[in-house]
Amino acid sequence: METSVAQYMQEVYGKAITDFKQPLIMVKHADGFIYLPPEFCRIDGVPDSIRASPAMRDCLAICRTEPN
Repeated sequence: METSVAQYMQEVYGKAITDFKQPLIMVKHADGFIYLPPEFCRIDGVPDSIRASPAMRDCLAICRTEPN
């Protein structure tokens, strides 16, 4: 049975997605992928100079997909 990211976040964490047009962050995990809503994520431990760099923006652009 498939579950949307919004349903999963609500059922497991009690968190409601507020922006259904936001891109998801796709993370490779084992043999599959995990899709994370950015509103529940935080980039931590990355210096501001790297976080704001074109390379980081390009990396994030590659990982974007529309939520279901």
